[in-house]
Amino acid sequence: MNKILIFIKKHKLFIPVVILIFTSLVYFSVFKGEDIYTSGKKKFKMPADTLLSKNYAEKLIINDALKNILFIQDKMHNWVNIFDIVLLNMNNIRIKNSESDGDIITDISQLRKPKFSFRRGNIDAIVEKFGDLIIEHCNSYNLDWRLILAIIHQESYFDSNAVSRAGAFGLMQIMPRTGLGLQSQLQLEDTRTPKNNLIAGMYYYASLVGSFEQFGDDKYKFALMAYNAGLSRVIDVMTIASHYGKDYKKWEEIKEYLPMLSSAYDTVHSQVWKNSKRPTGGILNNWKEPYKYVEYISIYWEEYKKILPPNLREEKKIAKRKRKK
Repeated sequence: MNKILIFIKKHKLFIPVVILIFTSLVYFSVFKGEDIYTSGKKKFKMPADTLLSKNYAEKLIINDALKNILFIQDKMHNWVNIFDIVLLNMNNIRIKNSESDGDIITDISQLRKPKFSFRRGNIDAIVEKFGDLIIEHCNSYNLDWRLILAIIHQESYFDSNAVSRAGAFGLMQIMPRTGLGLQSQLQLEDTRTPKNNLIAGMYYYASLVGSFEQFGDDKYKFALMAYNAGLSRVIDVMTIASHYGKDYKKWEEIKEYLPMLSSAYDTVHSQVWKNSKRPTGGILNNWKEPYKYVEYISIYWEEYKKILPPNLREEKKIAKRKRKK
């Protein structure tokens, strides 16, 4: 030990030189080195950086993601889109305890449509009992009454006694706090009865649609997400999409950025929200819920258009023209 101390005292530059050599080795091995990873018969040579480190590369290979990324690189020259695709695929790996079918996204312009079979449910009984009420209020709000039926289908499956784990209740699944506010605002005795629940829910959804009046027909989808996840979450995903140069008024543009509301994208949050470092409405790891919510209701709406007559004047005129032809 004494010999070592004497050696270090005599050679004062020894420690700085060792540190410099060690730092150089780390730098060139981590930031400048290249690793070769294999997937089947193919080999992939890439920088061993933090984006595609060995651990992530192995996970991506398991999902055959590298093959898809290389295919995209061959076919596309828009590096912003390629970066987005990589982030979305990594999100599917990093988010735990969420639904995942293992598929890799190869087209940033549109995620897959959900696959399921349409069932009418107990719609006939609801139409018979509350159809006139729904049409009356929808006429006042300039809403398609079949859209409200689609919301009821998704929210409660036409069960007026439905109560969610979060405490939402009734046909329109109104949260208790929201229900109290609507009860006071609309001067209703209660929002738990089927009739008042419908009245309150339709008013609330119509007010959300009004918030996106300048968004064209996409206003209905933005309002649906707000109804499900909250208005602040919609604003958050619009903010992220705008950060990446997308048209935040187009649902097809912003819906792909829903995964970026999750905790897996804390670096993105730091860039978009420089002060708070997180979305205004909070982290949303279960981003697939509002995504599927909007997609399902949109499909239900189209199905109900096929079997139920319109209530709005413009659509009635179009329907008459088609019958005459």
